Amino acid sequence: MEGAYIDIVTIRRVDEILAGCILALVFQKKLGSHICSFLGKVNTYIALILLIIASHPSGQWMNYLRPYFAAIVVGSTLFDCSPGVGKMLKVEFLGTSQPYRLHCT
Repeated sequence: MEGAYIDIVTIRRVDEILAGCILALVFQKKLGSHICSFLGKVNTYIALILLIIASHPSGQWMNYLRPYFAAIVVGSTLFDCSPGVGKMLKVEFLGTSQPYRLHCT
């Protein structure tokens, strides 16, 4: 099916696998530290709004960008140092209440 915006067949979702693999390489610092410092500066809320728009069926061609916006949202929460996102992610886990964040060095 050509032009499938939303599909669950793996061969048509290679872009999602690619976005996740790239984020894993950034996380391991295999692609340098510039990308993780960029992700730390991305506004998570704007990236989240773009992800929501790209995930909606009426987003049409933006559906193709959904995996990349999702990777940016996940990456920005991993490398963000701002307290706002930290408060949003704060959860009670094993008796500690600390947000999970990484810092680029």
